[in-house]
Amino acid sequence: EAPLRRQGVHEPLEQPRLDVEVGFFVPEFHSHPLYFHPSVPNHKCDLCRNKTGQVYRCPLCDWDACPACFNKKDRSTGEGVLRGDKGVKSGGALTTSQYFRRGLKLALPQLPLFGVALLCVVTTSALRLFLPNFQGQIFDHVIAGSQGCN
Repeated sequence: EAPLRRQGVHEPLEQPRLDVEVGFFVPEFHSHPLYFHPSVPNHKCDLCRNKTGQVYRCPLCDWDACPACFNKKDRSTGEGVLRGDKGVKSGGALTTSQYFRRGLKLALPQLPLFGVALLCVVTTSALRLFLPNFQGQIFDHVIAGSQGCN
């Protein structure tokens, strides 16, 4: 049975703790909660690169934003966003095959240079494999005295 309560008497509500600072979590701006620090000397905003004395700071990754940038909370100024000539591009997580295809697409114009580099590596490896045998034969002939200077 539930205990009886007297009418008009309420249990005390849990009061929020005032000694614990709650950070501002804006995922499209930064991936961790940011905490306001009113007086931080010689800091630069990681977005606009201006010096500021007041910052919203991430203690996990030492990332700072000035109040002006923080108040914008613009998605285009956020962290981890692809920016280009056509504006902000929202890209999700790439699979391994998508990542590999993008890399190949970027490397395609450099394919002739890659072919020359691969040919040089194969030639060098072949020479290192067969040259010691050839050098050894030269030394054998010199030591044996069978090859003389005429």
